[in-house]
Formats: sequence, structure tokens, C-alpha cells
Amino acid sequence: PRVVAARVLAAVAAGQSLSEALPAHTTELAGRDRALAAELAYGGCRWFHRLDWLAARLLSRPLGEREPILHALLLIGLYQILSTRVPPHAVVHATAGAARLLNRPWAVGLLNAVLRRVQRERSQWEAAIAAEPLARYSLPPWLLARLQAAWPAQMERITAAWLARPPMTLRVHNGRVRTADYAAQLAAAGLTARPVP
Repeated sequence: PRVVAARVLAAVAAGQSLSEALPAHTTELAGRDRALAAELAYGGCRWFHRLDWLAARLLSRPLGEREPILHALLLIGLYQILSTRVPPHAVVHATAGAARLLNRPWAVGLLNAVLRRVQRERSQWEAAIAAEPLARYSLPPWLLARLQAAWPAQMERITAAWLARPPMTLRVHNGRVRTADYAAQLAAAGLTARPVP
């Protein structure tokens, strides 16, 4: 799943849309592996500017132009350490394994060292991210500059909304099941739901 997520992220960074790249690369996966690859690809894209900013500070020479797939794999590893519940030691191990699967055994030590450093110094890196607007908001520089220029007084509210995780929304096909009946099925499964217009 990590190799697939890295391929998707590299494709998106090269200009392909996520809605095209994700299905094209996940056909070989099923079930939990496919879901994990999708989560990692979405997270890597969502936090790309933050992760890329961090990678630039962790590496003495950038990987992006020379090895876009390894750069994407590093960002996927950073995303997992900073934003998921995957244990950091498992992230390091799985990312190293993904480098081997990509026939880049020389990169295993590099990825291990960078990810272990972030694991050890996590609070320092999180403070650095919080202090840098580009990393904190994970916005492209041009968009951040336009938002700051257009709405300086509302910038905190805008970015708070931008950073919030959106709610899960389901669309009910009323030709197959009524909204109230589906809400009852969710309630029976222990899930709370409310209809929205």
C-alpha cells in the first residue's frame, strides 16, 4: 500500500489529478490494503506542502527532482508519523520495506534516519511547523499570500476551517431506501447520523 500511495502522490505532484491517479494505481490492491493506500495518498496530498516543507529541512539534498518516487515515499512516511495512529516504529519498518520494493535499497538507510529523527524530535518539528505559516496551513505559497492579502482579519478563521477534518457525509438513494430507514439502520449499528439538506 505504501508503494502504491507513493506512486499516486508522485503522479499528483507531477500534475496528474488525484481522481485519475488513485484508481489507476490501486487496481492491484483489495480490501484493507486498498483502503490504506487511499488514506495515505489522500493524506499525502492534503498535507503535501507541510510535508514537503519538513522534508526540505530534514534532507541535505532534495530528492524531488532526482527521485520523485522516493520523495513521495518519504512524504508518505512523514504523514504517517505526524498524522496517523500507525506506531512510528512500524512506519519506519514499512517505509524501508517499500524502498526495497521500489528497487532502491540504497535509500533504506536514508529513509530510516530521517523518519527516526522525526520520531525522536517530534515535538521540536511540530513547534517548527506551527511557527511557519506555509507549513502550518499546508497551502501553496501563492494561495497563502492571496488569502493574507485579501482577508487579513479573517485569516485565522479561514485557516481553522481549512485545517478542520470534514464530516463524513453519505448520500442516500431514496429509490432504494428511505433516509429515515437508513438512519435507523445506522442507529442499530451504533452510529449516529442526522439528515442534512
